Order: sequence, then structure tokens, then C-alpha cells
Amino acid sequence: MRKNNDVFVDYNLLKTCVSIVMVLDHYGWVRELKGTGNTVRSICPIHNGSNDKQFVVNIRNNTWCCFGDCRKGGSILELVAELEKIEIREAAVRIASWFPLSLPHSSARSSIVM
Repeated sequence: MRKNNDVFVDYNLLKTCVSIVMVLDHYGWVRELKGTGNTVRSICPIHNGSNDKQFVVNIRNNTWCCFGDCRKGGSILELVAELEKIEIREAAVRIASWFPLSLPHSSARSSIVM
């Protein structure tokens, strides 16, 4: 049974409407990105281990990957989950609260209930 405070978030719509640049800007990391075109680099905000630009962001695909110590990657959902040390569904709800979207009331396979 659904409670009144359940929150529905459509993963696919969220990942389509919110860019990785918007999420990184929320954390103040956009100015750290170096490079041109669709691929930019930075020091990894997750492990902060070295000065090498091992955190790679693909702006076109809205994805990120660390080629350094943490060896992690994914979409905006995985990025926020890693930075905040929370579950993916909680990251989705958090992102939706930062960037309010007009989300349709559907229960698609990619939606979650929290």
C-alpha cells in the first residue's frame, strides 16, 4: 500500500532533463573541469587522491568515469549517490529536489517509490 509521502521519480526523465554539468555545478565543480568539446577532465571529487585529471566527464552522454583510485563511473544518479554516500533512489529524489521538473504521473519501469 502506498503512503501519502511516497515520492515517484522517473530515472530516465531525470537523466534526460538534468545534465551532469548541472549536478557538478551544484557541488561547485564546474570550474574544476578542464578541456574542450564533449569530454572534460578534473581531479576526482570522490576520492580526491591525486592531482591527475582522472575524472572524465562525457557531456554528450551525460556520464562520468574515474580512471584513478576509485575506478567508478555512471550517470548523475551514481555520481550523487557516491558523493553523498546514499542509495541510488535517494540520489534520484535529491536531484529532483535540486532541479524541480514537471514529471508525468506514470509508474514506468524506471520509476521508483520511496
